[in-house]
Amino acid sequence: MLLFGGIDPTASSRRPTFCALINEKFWLVKLKPCRKDAEIVAFFPSPTWAIGLDAPCTLPLGLGRCCIEDVPQCNCQPQNPWKGRIAERELRSLGIHAYVISRESFAKGWIRRGLRLRDQLLAANHTVLEVFPTATKKRLFPKSSWQLKSRREERQRLQSLLREWIEGLPTAEEHLLSHDELDALLAALTVLLHYYHATILVGDQVEGQIVIPRLYTTKSDLLQKPVLS
Repeated sequence: MLLFGGIDPTASSRRPTFCALINEKFWLVKLKPCRKDAEIVAFFPSPTWAIGLDAPCTLPLGLGRCCIEDVPQCNCQPQNPWKGRIAERELRSLGIHAYVISRESFAKGWIRRGLRLRDQLLAANHTVLEVFPTATKKRLFPKSSWQLKSRREERQRLQSLLREWIEGLPTAEEHLLSHDELDALLAALTVLLHYYHATILVGDQVEGQIVIPRLYTTKSDLLQKPVLS
């Protein structure tokens, strides 16, 4: 059985980070809150085909980790004439607004943790893909209008739509998932779609890329096609 992971990290262990595993047949294997970095890494068995991390895995060219301290003391400057990475710029061209990384970013603790988790997962011999759950839901469900993901009505709708993709999810009436749980599932689903060659990469290969689904991808089409290596 092949396994595909997803992580929706929080900025620190004070709030739980949800981790998800699904298999190649689109069945939910596990969905669990973790807190410490070591617990997150240990959640994923070896081998897991790849793990989707909903956080920046790279920084804009020219910036280093010194730039994402709360008060940077360095003099580094980005190479791009705009703020952020090429990946965020390409997402905007697709109508998807993403968090922009810069020396002035407001969620630096989350950026630092994402980079740290990427390092630790790679050290544990996992393959890590940067994913963006907002892009995934907008690409898989383009007819829906997505607003505030924490709203109860929006979570109910997303959970209902995800049940068409992921087997074993409860109905919203049985148990309404939090937006963090839903993002972890979307992250894992993106990795599974990547396995089925149903994704594209946005961004620059040197600076960093984000995996997002192809438009109009359907589960039935994927299950009918052999996976090419």
